[in-house]
Amino acid sequence: MAQKLPAPTEQPDAFDYILRGRAAVSNPRSRSSYAEGVRLFEYALALDPQSVAAQSWLAVTLAGRVINHMTDTAEADIARAEGLITQALAASPRSVTVHFARGEVLRAQRRYDEAIPEYETVLAFDRNSVSGLVALGHCKLMTGSVEDVIPLMERAIRLSPRDPQIAVKNYRIGEVHLLQSRIDEAIASLETARSANLELAYVRAFLAAAYALKGEIERAAAELSQARRLSRGYLSIAQQKAGFFWVPKTRVMFEATYFAGLRKAGLPEVSAALFRDPQPIKCSASLLRRPFPYWAPARALGAALPCGCGLPGNRRQLGCEPWFLRLPVRLIERSGPFWQSCSVSVLGKSSSVGAA
Repeated sequence: MAQKLPAPTEQPDAFDYILRGRAAVSNPRSRSSYAEGVRLFEYALALDPQSVAAQSWLAVTLAGRVINHMTDTAEADIARAEGLITQALAASPRSVTVHFARGEVLRAQRRYDEAIPEYETVLAFDRNSVSGLVALGHCKLMTGSVEDVIPLMERAIRLSPRDPQIAVKNYRIGEVHLLQSRIDEAIASLETARSANLELAYVRAFLAAAYALKGEIERAAAELSQARRLSRGYLSIAQQKAGFFWVPKTRVMFEATYFAGLRKAGLPEVSAALFRDPQPIKCSASLLRRPFPYWAPARALGAALPCGCGLPGNRRQLGCEPWFLRLPVRLIERSGPFWQSCSVSVLGKSSSVGAA
């Protein structure tokens, strides 16, 4: 089946903005490079609303900054990217760029199983696609095929040893070494990744875990501090777990290494920030044979409730423990009188969630 490329834009100015946007996002990943890319692709799309290239690259950029924890508007970014990809697929269903963009959107949604065929389609057309190899490696890791990751990263590095995104490849190698308890190898790869890009919070977090597991607690605490400076996603173990996609194999590996290391580095189980919100909700779940009052902020992103209840409107559970549930912000903000009384079942016991 021959590849069908998107038709060139009819607007030369729009095409210029697309090229400038691609140059911006090819820089080492940072909030500023993503913001500049979004700005330029939005300009291109404003000039040529039918441009498949502009739609695809804007979707890639929006999804990319969600994946890399470099946005404070993740839900809005994903929704925008989904709409763009729907339009692009309808106009050019055989475009490699469109398939890569769709894979990025699915990966941002942690739908890794569904993203894998998109990246395999990209690699079928271009077996040397470095971006396709790196993204596929991430999906393989999160779906349990850990042994496939390092070969994919090493191949990507051989193809593009001076790639501006080399930090991500070395990070992924270090991540796998850590999960497989090869601590020295993990530290070497993660330090290389850190040197290549100081703005990646997840590199600093994994390096903190690795240092802690080696007993270097001061260095671990320093790296954890940097991760928390770069991203609001490192407030607590509970918050980190709520953001993970799990299969049994990877869950066991992450718990034994990454989360164990973060605990040693000083990351608390639950953030103290959860107790400072002026509009909390209260969960009086019965856990560990006793009542466990737990307060979660009404406007916190992904508040984790120990009740693990399946409240009306919740699309799916993202928690990694049976009693953790990540609730989208909108369920809390739009709750109204609903939260005044909600009966739920916790491990066969009855509990209630009510307004504070």
